[in-house]
Amino acid sequence: VMHPDKINLASLGNMTPHLHWHVIPRHKHDKHFPQSIWGVGQREGKSLLPLDWQARLRESVRSKLEL
Repeated sequence: VMHPDKINLASLGNMTPHLHWHVIPRHKHDKHFPQSIWGVGQREGKSLLPLDWQARLRESVRSKLEL
């Protein structure tokens, strides 16, 4: 749905014993690309995603989970 240029994965659980993941789609036009999204911005960011990307992503995940 999002067609990223790359994907960042972050595995955290440093304060409380637990594990959670961040799966972050990255696009060449995002503010921080190619650096980490937690770093200093490299440029003015802009989104080129379609306006309905959230609904499309939600539907895609739902359809994959309905095995």
